[in-house]
Formats: sequence, C-alpha cells, structure tokens
Amino acid sequence: MKVCFWTTTLQADILSLAYQIEQSGRHESIIVTPDPDPFFSEPLAQAMPLHAPVLRRKAFGTNARVRRFRPDVIVADNHLPPRGLSERLAYFWHGLGWRVRGPDGLAQFHKKASILVGDVREPNPNFMAQCYGPADHKSRIEDWGIAPQNCRILGMAYSDLILNPPYSKENLAPFYSIDILNRPTVLLSLTWAFGRTLQRFGNDIETIDRLFSSVEARGGNVLFCLHDRFRYDKKYLVALHAVAARHEHVQIKHKDEHPDNLADLIVADVMISNYSSFINFFYPTERPSIHIFPVIETEDGYQMHQYRRGKVRPWNVSHNDPFWMIPPEDTGGLVVHDEPELMAALDRALAEPDCCQQTSRSWIDRYVEGMDKTTCARIEAALEALVAGEPPASAT
Repeated sequence: MKVCFWTTTLQADILSLAYQIEQSGRHESIIVTPDPDPFFSEPLAQAMPLHAPVLRRKAFGTNARVRRFRPDVIVADNHLPPRGLSERLAYFWHGLGWRVRGPDGLAQFHKKASILVGDVREPNPNFMAQCYGPADHKSRIEDWGIAPQNCRILGMAYSDLILNPPYSKENLAPFYSIDILNRPTVLLSLTWAFGRTLQRFGNDIETIDRLFSSVEARGGNVLFCLHDRFRYDKKYLVALHAVAARHEHVQIKHKDEHPDNLADLIVADVMISNYSSFINFFYPTERPSIHIFPVIETEDGYQMHQYRRGKVRPWNVSHNDPFWMIPPEDTGGLVVHDEPELMAALDRALAEPDCCQQTSRSWIDRYVEGMDKTTCARIEAALEALVAGEPPASAT
C-alpha cells in the first residue's frame, strides 16, 4: 500500500499515523505539508527522524511527484488535496473538540470531497472518515451528513505518542527558554476560533498580563502556545509579545514556527485553554486541565471566527444550527467562567496534581475509543481494508 499524507500541519494524529506507516515497514509513504522546514528543527524530528519524503505543498513539482508515487490512498485533514492524486481519501481532523464545524465549512467539505472521490453522503467505497468515539461518530453522520458506512470509530492516533513519548522533560529542557525542570509549567493555549476569549474578563491584554503575573507569583512558568502568526491581527500580536517580554518566566511559541506540540504536552504540569481541541490531547497525561468557557452569545446565536480571504473574520452561528457536539460543561478537567474562578482553579491545579485524574479518565472512556497504545496500528489496518475494497464489519 502506498499512502500520501496531505497535512495542514505536521503534528498530532496525522503525524502519529505517518510514524506508524513508516515503522511498521509494510507500506510506502510520502508526506506533503505547507512548510516542512520548522518540523525538522524540532525535538520530535531529532528523536524520531522521518525517512519518508516530505514535500512543500505549494512547491513546483510537488503534485507531479505525488502522481508519480501513485498513492493508493490520501490521508488528509481539513485541507483537501487537488483532484487526480488518488481515487481514495481518508479524512482526519485536528482533534476532538466540543463544537460542530460551521455550516459554511461543511458545505465546502462536501463540495471538495465529491470532486475527489464522489458523494460521501452515500455509501462510498473510496472514502473513510476517522471518528474518535461514539459522539464524534454520531456528529459526523447527523451534523456532517456523512453516510454511516463511511465513518469508522478508530480512536485518537496521537495518544500512542502521548502515552509513549520519545523524550523526557530532561531531554526537552534545552529547547525551552523557561526553566521547565525546576518550576511548574502552565501551558496556555487559546484557539482563535472563539475570538479573544479573555476579553470577557476585561481588557484582553491586561487579563493575560495578570494571568502571567499570577502564575509567576505561584512559582511557575507560562508556556503560551499560539496558532500561526498569520491568524492574528498584527497590532494584537505585537501587544501579546510585548506583554510576554515583560515576564521572566513566560515563553511564546507559534504553531507555524514550532509544530512539535507533543513536547509542549510533555513539559506542561497544568493546561489552560478556551475549549481548543488541543486540550483533549492533554487528557491522557491525567494532569490538571482548566477550561475557560469561551462562547459569546448574541441574540441571533453564537459569535465565532473563521479564516477567509486572508483574514480572521467574525461570523454568527444561528441558534437553529448545530453547535455543540459534546456539552461544554462535560470536560476532562475544571471549568471556569470568570477571572476569580480561573485563579482559584489555578491554585487547585498547582496544589493538587491529581485533581483531574479521574475526570480525565472518565472523559476519555466516554468519548475516545481504545486508548491502548495500538490506535495507529488499528488505523493502519482500516486503511489497508479501504484500499483492498473490504467493507467495514459494521458502521463503526
């Protein structure tokens, strides 16, 4: 079997599966990603070198090389490849979040998928959608409109690496400017999709400044992980970096510059997020997680943000449209709604490292299939069945 990985970012589930294909030794692979250079300087690439060709997505000749490779299947995340590269598609997502993807995004998905492999709203032998567990499976069918026969409950590929990382905190210390060995590290990761979440507590920059000071006063570091630089207003980005520069124990990382977020999960003692799906990758560590309730409700629905025509633009999701896939109060950690609750949760998380252990386990048991360090092997077998034209044993 020949597999082409068509990635938006070389990390998480899709990267874990790429390692599995390479290490199993039974199949060939090729990887296409927007910019491969940052990955190769990251600790994961040094600890686990990739031997498959890694191509720049927009480079001249990339599509032609993929065609010459003649992949039996393309494994892609939210950005689908051009037509003509393979007759089969396995569709992945960046993580298991709480919300349903917006109607506009779903329409684009169906349009592009139909061009590549035909209508996925009907049973399609050339298409497979990866699902983390029962709730994700239900949403793919009911909210996304994908035929049940095309959906497979396969679990979280990334959990294989999270549960068996190729490095330790000690190995990772040289890659961080903060003291991860002698001070507890709070990983702050805020998705851009909900806008400036901390603005609900007052001025966004001032709130972030107070949070940095609070963590430092408690003897900790802040590792502030942001999305790609292009997703932020330039003035806002300058302000974020300026406030971070005023704090000795704060480090900022951008996804497009430092894609190895496995390292960030390993070094973190506590994670804070505004319901980014990235926080669900922290649950397998069973360390404390804090969820800042993110949604701003309007009279018409929920205010969200999306990247369109070169800018992050606000848009409203109607109350009549599906929004929550998983109830937002159902998390693997602590939920806060205001700044005093956030500080109280931070105190608890730093004082009680096991405070979210049972909650994380329970959430995983309910929403993620078979987290047993063999998820990638299970997905590899599903790809083999797809290429062989074998129907799934069931709708899962």
